[in-house]
Amino acid sequence: MDLVENPNLKESNISHPWEYARFVFIKDIFNTLIREEDYLLDMGSGDGFVLSQIQRSNKKINFIGVDKYYNSNQINKLKSRLKSDHIYNKIESVEIGESKVTIVLLLDVLEHIKDPKKILNDLVKNIFIDKECKLIITVPAFQSLFTAHDKYLGHYKRYNLKSIEKLIKSCGFIILDKGYFFYSILIIRILEKLAEIFFKYDNSNKVSQNFKHKFFSSLIKNIMISENLIFKKIKNITGINFPGLSLYIVCQIQQ
Repeated sequence: MDLVENPNLKESNISHPWEYARFVFIKDIFNTLIREEDYLLDMGSGDGFVLSQIQRSNKKINFIGVDKYYNSNQINKLKSRLKSDHIYNKIESVEIGESKVTIVLLLDVLEHIKDPKKILNDLVKNIFIDKECKLIITVPAFQSLFTAHDKYLGHYKRYNLKSIEKLIKSCGFIILDKGYFFYSILIIRILEKLAEIFFKYDNSNKVSQNFKHKFFSSLIKNIMISENLIFKKIKNITGINFPGLSLYIVCQIQQ
């Protein structure tokens, strides 16, 4: 979760179902790519939710969390919670000896950046990035659905497959996989956008206020996980990318 929504890094048994379902979706990708003893870097690691889930799901994965908005108290709190020294607010501070980062996660990060091409190019120049490093990127989909909530979170834009492909190719990366996910909630966002246009509906800070009930949170989470799995299988069989509220792209540094 973004630090703007959880600045105190509160750890709850009831996470936002969207966030947990995204982790399950991404975990299936990076588990097929990562090698033991190598490092996974979570850029824009926010409240540490993804790192904590990685730690719980696979204790053999070495991880690094970097978020430029961390203050010293937040860094110390996450180091204590995750039992790791690899939490930083500057990419230049990362220290892992001779080890290499083979997977970089940029989960809903690029939409916060005014010049994402520069960030991507600078990222892969770091000496600890493996020459065959793979990047797993997620971003919110469709600029036409940009709402007050995007502004509240500090987003500059939303993407579609064509625009994210253009960005990735301009950096010289090889695209390995791409597609959308979160299909049913696309309809909800369309309705919110229409309500914003015609009725001045304000959805700016609604996320952190919802899903306090464990049963409903679990129900929605399981629906999201199931539909992501079903539509990904359909995509693999048919090659059709059905539109969703988020999109992902997996790419690799080109040697």
